[in-house]
Parts: sequence; C-alpha cells; structure tokens
Amino acid sequence: MSAGAAFGQAWVRFLTNPWPWVGFVAVAFLATVAGSFVPFVGFLVTFAISVFFTPMLARAAYLDATTGRIGFSSFFDFARIGPAIGVAMLVLLGTLVGTLLLVLPGIVFGLAVTFAQPAVAHGRKPIEAIVDSVRIATSNFGQFSIAFLIQLGLSFVGLATFGLGFFAILPLTTLFTTAFYRQAVGY
Repeated sequence: MSAGAAFGQAWVRFLTNPWPWVGFVAVAFLATVAGSFVPFVGFLVTFAISVFFTPMLARAAYLDATTGRIGFSSFFDFARIGPAIGVAMLVLLGTLVGTLLLVLPGIVFGLAVTFAQPAVAHGRKPIEAIVDSVRIATSNFGQFSIAFLIQLGLSFVGLATFGLGFFAILPLTTLFTTAFYRQAVGY
C-alpha cells in the first residue's frame, strides 16, 4: 500500500473530470452562505449540508472509482445515505466523547475513522465501517501518516489561496481517501 500511489490515482481521477466536483462544492458553499442570511432556516440548511456533504462526496468518489466517470447527479445518489448518516453520527459521538475525556483521544479517534465514509459507500454497515477504518489506520500506520500529512499540506494550499483552493482540494482529498481505502481492502 502506498499513500503516493493513492494520491496519484486521486489526482488522475480529479483531472479526468473536475467540473462536477468543483460544481458540487460550489453549490454547497453557496447554499451555506445563502442560508446564513435567514436565521432559523439558514441553520437548518447549514446543518443539512454539514450532515450530507461528506457522505455525498464519498458516494460520488466511490462511483467515480468503480465506474470511471461521474456527473453532477452522482452526488445525489442516496443509495447508502442511511448508513452514511449513521456512521457520521457515531463518528461525531466518538469524537465528542474522546474530546471531552481528554482532547487527544478525540483527535486520535477522529483520525482513525478517516475511512468510515468510503467504507459505507462500498457497502459496509456503520459499525463495520468504523471498525474497518480503525483497522486500516492502525495496520498501515506509516502510510496512513504520510496520507494525513499530504492532506494537511493540501489544506494549507487551500488556506493560502484564501479558501478558493478548497473547491478543488475537498474533492481531491475525498478521492484520495477513497483510493487509499480501496488499496487497503484490495479493490
């Protein structure tokens, strides 16, 4: 397993068809900004986007990896949305409890469940996805650490461009996480 190879796969997938990815991130961003102008409705819109955004990106990355091409409608394939929301809530709960106990366990748990959404997109149940993610992160700790550092570097690039880089970096890191997961489980 190689973080570099996974990043290479993600880069090629993104460059092959960037516009649906950038468009989806832009729509989510604009909906969040628009929602901030209406107090209660804006909160609901922002909350819904935050709950659905990562699973929708993960599902599109799965479809991209398995079919070779996606369109804007691929982000709205809700075939695995129930388990994806379930895993999101479990990750939130685990990270919250870990952070309340001591900050470090929350951070460690948050990193260890990096692959939970790609696992759900590939058909795993929420608990299985979390267990798989922890197993992958711990059994491939060296490559996982390199992958984390690559994603951290990409995030700094996004910040250095005053946030504009995130329109490409969010999809790229999602594709990267999915490619790493697929390598780890042998897809």
